[in-house]
Amino acid sequence: MTTSWKNNQFHRVASCVLCAWMVFVVLFSAFFLTAELGHECHEEDCPICACMQFCDNTLHQMGGVDDLSSAVVSWAVVATVAVAALILFIRPITLCSQKIRLNN
Repeated sequence: MTTSWKNNQFHRVASCVLCAWMVFVVLFSAFFLTAELGHECHEEDCPICACMQFCDNTLHQMGGVDDLSSAVVSWAVVATVAVAALILFIRPITLCSQKIRLNN
């Protein structure tokens, strides 16, 4: 195997891992905000409010949207396109691709 092929393969895998991590962070933030939507704070330094503010800032920085529902929809579309691209570009493992001789 050549070095450039290994390098390209490494960059492809690293890009996929980074994309999956970003989708996970955004979806976790969106789900946490929807789960804690009815939170009524009675403390001055509430850890749930601080976590909600952090998740809200994450969604604003990643998507640049003001509405939670549009952020969830936009990232769901991005995740769907990313999964479809992975399915289309991953070569299936077949007997012919592994150079196994097929005798009748």
